Amino acid sequence: STVDDLYKWDRALYGEKLLNNATRQKMFTEHVEGVGYGWFIRKGKRRLVASSGRSPGFSANLDRFLDDDVCVIVLSNLYTSITQSMAPDLAAIFFGEERKPLIPPAPVSVSKTLLDTYAGRYQFGEDFVFNPRMVAEVKREGDGLVLISGGGGGTSYLIAQAENRFLDRLYGGIVTFSSGENGKIARMNWNFGRDYKANRID
Repeated sequence: STVDDLYKWDRALYGEKLLNNATRQKMFTEHVEGVGYGWFIRKGKRRLVASSGRSPGFSANLDRFLDDDVCVIVLSNLYTSITQSMAPDLAAIFFGEERKPLIPPAPVSVSKTLLDTYAGRYQFGEDFVFNPRMVAEVKREGDGLVLISGGGGGTSYLIAQAENRFLDRLYGGIVTFSSGENGKIARMNWNFGRDYKANRID
């Protein structure tokens, strides 16, 4: 579809030509935690319903602020979650609210020597819901790092936010590295709203 098509859909959901008010209320009511009929129900200071998703070669976000008559639509031809973070950022700009961009406004430089200490293979535990006990490999490429997910999860460039903290460009997670008792890098943490820890295995 297109942004214009989705905006027409947004407009149609305000009148009663397409759905009557009672049906719309059911659609935007939380029936299971955080979900209505085909819409995510976001909780915050503004009433927000959203529809989003992605598949190879595509990602999309449609955020509707029901009481403000504001609609934010973001479409991308990239299979990456990070584009979906743009919708709340755009809404924050519109409403004049503070936002915390994932990508630093200025590049953070990390020495190749330090980057080399992060290179290795890391294994997640059973709690890694996306792929329990997955092994991920971190490699240095040029002046940066790449993260290669096991099981065909893909390759993601890591954008430095600090010396030991990186933004995973493919999925939008935050990757941090930490040392063990011997001072050497022993763990990697991948955060997608919650922490998933992986121990270095070589």
